[in-house]
Amino acid sequence: FMTYARAATGYKAGGVNARSINSGYEPEDLTSFELGAKSELFDRRLRLNAAIFYVDHKDMQLQQFVAGSRGATSNTVNAGKAEYKGIEAEFEALLTDGLTLSGSLGYIDREFKQFLIRDPATNLLVDVASTAHFTYSAKETASAALQYDLPRFSIGQLSGRLEYNYRSKVYFQPTLIGTPLNESIPGAARSLLDARLTFASSSASDMAGKYQLLAGLCCAVIATGALAQSEAAGTAASDGLDEVEEVIVTAQRRAERLQDVPIAITVQSGEQLAKAGVTNLRDLTAVAPGVRIAGAGANTQPSIRGVQSQQTDPGNDPNVAVYIDGVYQANQISNSFDLPDVQQIEVLKGPQGTLFGRNATGGAIRVFTLDPVFTPTGRVSLDYGRFSDVVAKGYLSGPLVDGKLAGSLSVFRQDSDGYHRDIVAGRDDVGGIESTVVRAKLLAKPTESMQLLLTLGYMDRWDGDTTPYATIGGNTIARLFPGAVFAEKPYEFASSRDDFLDSTVHLASLKADFDFAAGTLSSVTAYNKTDAYYTQDGDASNLDLLFYG
Repeated sequence: FMTYARAATGYKAGGVNARSINSGYEPEDLTSFELGAKSELFDRRLRLNAAIFYVDHKDMQLQQFVAGSRGATSNTVNAGKAEYKGIEAEFEALLTDGLTLSGSLGYIDREFKQFLIRDPATNLLVDVASTAHFTYSAKETASAALQYDLPRFSIGQLSGRLEYNYRSKVYFQPTLIGTPLNESIPGAARSLLDARLTFASSSASDMAGKYQLLAGLCCAVIATGALAQSEAAGTAASDGLDEVEEVIVTAQRRAERLQDVPIAITVQSGEQLAKAGVTNLRDLTAVAPGVRIAGAGANTQPSIRGVQSQQTDPGNDPNVAVYIDGVYQANQISNSFDLPDVQQIEVLKGPQGTLFGRNATGGAIRVFTLDPVFTPTGRVSLDYGRFSDVVAKGYLSGPLVDGKLAGSLSVFRQDSDGYHRDIVAGRDDVGGIESTVVRAKLLAKPTESMQLLLTLGYMDRWDGDTTPYATIGGNTIARLFPGAVFAEKPYEFASSRDDFLDSTVHLASLKADFDFAAGTLSSVTAYNKTDAYYTQDGDASNLDLLFYG
């Protein structure tokens, strides 16, 4: 049993507004206080971690639309002060042999102390703190999962999982100024019940290692999947397990037991993510309390404990840092990436600037992919779902020079039709996805005290489901123009252009580890290049009146 107290400060840099000429904006500061407890009870058959926290957020950087002689533009300003209070808890219990119950709970009480915004009707600054909302993050989140693993038999293991997730309503805009219907269009509270049956072959090195039969239940709608191959990264569960599995994290830049680290951390292995149906970074919302990964248009904006960024201009970083294999991912547009070969994901909560830099005021999300191994292994999967959703994944690793050099190759491809209807073009399959991820690694061990890991990666994503807009009660500027056509029903929209995100990311990194008597010296050198383009029809009609791109 361990209790801890933690105080931390966060810092997010200031900058200039790329779309207008003004004095720019100042840095924002955050101070966090946290009390936590971590425990393993009943001969380590129950793991229970909980934390309460208080956050003082000053000089908040908020995005505001400003009207000018050449039209409207968005500026970032220091407009806010806020306080956050909350509690989080996570547990995992081994009830009987093979039967595990896990769950989480998150609650955040947030209050603006100051929210200055310019009223376009009077051009005066007004304080709307009493009526403003925090965007894209829920006040309450909860999850529970019951999983049963049957004893292994000669050809494999059968597992069943029943999972429930809940989040309270979320708002998409902070104020009524500029968005008069904001109170009428929040994202409603949502519950999700999911059932999953998995058969895993006994040999992890089989190329056709796993078969899954999936069944999902969401509200009153039932969706069933076909028999398909599926791969899950991570270590397989062992027979006769009599305690919860040990978890090792590197949140403090060294390998430690999760229960020994005085930081609130949510950890999910590749196997756990696969069993929970998490395939993209945005899906983490379902398995991490107090975490929501939403999007503003094509931009991915993580929120941890209500701390997030509304900024979407080029060069503006989010205030939750995202890392892949120790390399910072700065571009919000390219951070909606798929997770085909994950070893483990760690979500670190609260300011993490000491070890993870200036833009980790809300926390950090660390994604670790599978490294090469010296034992030949491979996995392949093929999934098919509704709306012609086809996902193929493959992973291969093994020795190239015995004991000295090993390599791995991971490939992911998804092609999916959309489910939106364009009433102008008469199409029912708008909003599809085409995604490709390729990652190659070389692991070299020239001496017993030296290890080199070279990683090359390529991610290409075309997403037509980023910003298809529909109107609420015909609320669009297009209604003022004759011949305008606009949609008002769910999953329908009208557009004069195709809305999409097209991003390509090239990654390269070299990690070097040198062991000495006093410890290990590690170095990471990386190169990231992102090419991205997205379009957005802002008037939600067949007329070409308002366009972003």
